Amino acid sequence: ETLIERSGIDRRRIDRVCLAGGFGYRLDPEKAAVIGLLPPDLAAKATAVGNTALQGAAAFLSGSLSEENLRTAAAGAEEIVLGNEEAFQRLYISYMNF
Repeated sequence: ETLIERSGIDRRRIDRVCLAGGFGYRLDPEKAAVIGLLPPDLAAKATAVGNTALQGAAAFLSGSLSEENLRTAAAGAEEIVLGNEEAFQRLYISYMNF
């Protein structure tokens, strides 16, 4: 929800949520929605994609991903530290069940 708020994208336009890495691969989207980790309306759109960093490196080394495509992707990437986001802090507190 923090990333959706920050991007300004209408959540109805989101077709797919990719859960990457070992954590995302083993995450049950429905259970993650129950505890507030994923927005409930997007849990059904979540897909585990595994180790995407390794997949990208393998695609580059095999020649199926060009250096130009990598540079374009890197130029459009932005690091977002959730702990520094006001929206994250607000949402985190609102989802705590004490």
